Amino acid sequence: MALPKIAVPEFKAIIPSTKEEVFFRPFLVKEEKVLLMALEGNDQEEITNAVVNILTSCVKLDEKRIVNLPNFDIEYLFLQIRARSVNNLVMLSLRHPGESECKHTTEYELNLEEVEVIFPEEHDNKIMLTDDVGVVMKYPTITGLNKAQEKLSDSNVENILRFFAENISIIFDNDDVHENGAKEELMEFVEQLNSKQFNKLAQFYKTMPYIGHNITYTCAECGKEEFIPLRGLNSFFM
Repeated sequence: MALPKIAVPEFKAIIPSTKEEVFFRPFLVKEEKVLLMALEGNDQEEITNAVVNILTSCVKLDEKRIVNLPNFDIEYLFLQIRARSVNNLVMLSLRHPGESECKHTTEYELNLEEVEVIFPEEHDNKIMLTDDVGVVMKYPTITGLNKAQEKLSDSNVENILRFFAENISIIFDNDDVHENGAKEELMEFVEQLNSKQFNKLAQFYKTMPYIGHNITYTCAECGKEEFIPLRGLNSFFM
């Protein structure tokens, strides 16, 4: 006799970048096990792969769409799944930022359903480089961003320029729109920019949307009020 199947509930979420409605299920024990093993190993690549695999299994969306979602979409959807799979409440251990005489640790209960994607007002993925020429940037994926951080950590100018070039989606002027340019052509385009124009591209990355939540708490030991801005997925599991 076949063993009974346990019904799995479905929930819906909104993809922040597109405002598209998607349905998802909680992750299962076998999927959580892979994630926990990655967390124990503290290997960022393994953690990223586990997060992407969970989304691929749980979200009713084409796998190719999922792996190409912006980093902040992936992190937001993962938090939504985690809130429905384990608990929407997580306990954070907060300490005074910087150097402080007080070493007290404050336990803070955070509701993951209150976490949002923050879109800075000054951010725009359409950038005018001159009065006539502009670009539309694409957001790095979670895997692309991790690889980029490794490349950019050595401050190699070539790597920085290539990263910027690879994330140009469209180049346009008053007459034409150029999409999906060859890598070397995009690299050549970036290299011909002046400093002011290049800084406009850099501003795109500096102001990219992110998952965030601000915490204000009062230390029970010293009575000091602290403001803790949480930014990025890892911040919500301190």
